Amino acid sequence: MEHIEELKQVYSLLEDEISRQIYLNRIGYFLTEDDIYIGNILKISSPELGESQYNRMKKFFSSIPQTNGIIIYGVGENTTKFLNLIRIVFDENLIGFSDKDVEKQAKEYIGKPCFSPENLISMQEAAIIIMPLLGQDQILYELKERGMQEKNIFMCPNCYRESTEQYFEKNIVELADEEVMIDAGSYDLSTALKYRDICKGKLKKVYALEPDPINYAACIEKKNMNSFDEAELIPCGSWSKKTKLLFSANGPSGSFLTKGSGEISVDTVALDDIVPFSERVTMIKMDVEGAELESLKGAKGVICRDRPKLAICIYHKPEDLVEIPLYIKKLIPEYKLYIRHYANDATETVLYAVTQ
Repeated sequence: MEHIEELKQVYSLLEDEISRQIYLNRIGYFLTEDDIYIGNILKISSPELGESQYNRMKKFFSSIPQTNGIIIYGVGENTTKFLNLIRIVFDENLIGFSDKDVEKQAKEYIGKPCFSPENLISMQEAAIIIMPLLGQDQILYELKERGMQEKNIFMCPNCYRESTEQYFEKNIVELADEEVMIDAGSYDLSTALKYRDICKGKLKKVYALEPDPINYAACIEKKNMNSFDEAELIPCGSWSKKTKLLFSANGPSGSFLTKGSGEISVDTVALDDIVPFSERVTMIKMDVEGAELESLKGAKGVICRDRPKLAICIYHKPEDLVEIPLYIKKLIPEYKLYIRHYANDATETVLYAVTQ
């Protein structure tokens, strides 16, 4: 009952009907994982993105002939994301999976074996779906070299779509005469570079935090390539305090901080500690894979002092739908809250908090 009352409270705090409808459908998705709610959100917030990624992939799978069975090639991120859909569409026609990784060959996926590529020659009449989005031509070449028939090989399309308006929603985000941005979870610096373009000479400074070593290297490269002198790169994660946390470095966009287990140890900082007292922050953007609430706690001083525009991702954890809006309103009751969505899947839902 307590959570229901909190959900109602957040719902009542949202400023417009678009935000409220996104919020209700976001709750529905977290409770059921039914793609119908993502479809509803797209119609409400991002109709230009068309159908959901799930529906696009379902149509692709349904177009594959199943007469001689189905083999899914490559057990990586894309396959894992659609395992349940693979089970639903192909059912008993799914022979199994295939991957070069010996460790993956020793496992089962949704109750089906994982074969080595060499073993596929005995199943050459089956339809093979190449699931990795990168290196498909090379995989096709290797399968043909092993005797597989090209007419039975199908390449998975990239069904993901995203909006270019993320974090800078028109009619919500208004520019100050001089912009100072904190970009927590800067990935490859692309968001900060876009903000520089939007600001048209008004951007004074960007504090860009990125703990993933691969992504941080990409930030350095983009900073140099684009003569981005306004950007100060910080190889740390944002958190409620300065400490060390374990970090799962999963590459481009899936890395996250964790108190429990991880691959490497990284430094974290509180955003309050990286900005000089004399500098007024005008915007904070956060996409930190579930560390948003802790990061907001570490930015409490800056938020209360400067009342910057906030663009905070709230799609990583169900509790973020309640805890983050209520925490922000507790800090600054005058903040107006809006929600928008920017991808054709369950990611990229952003909470805005603005004072205008």
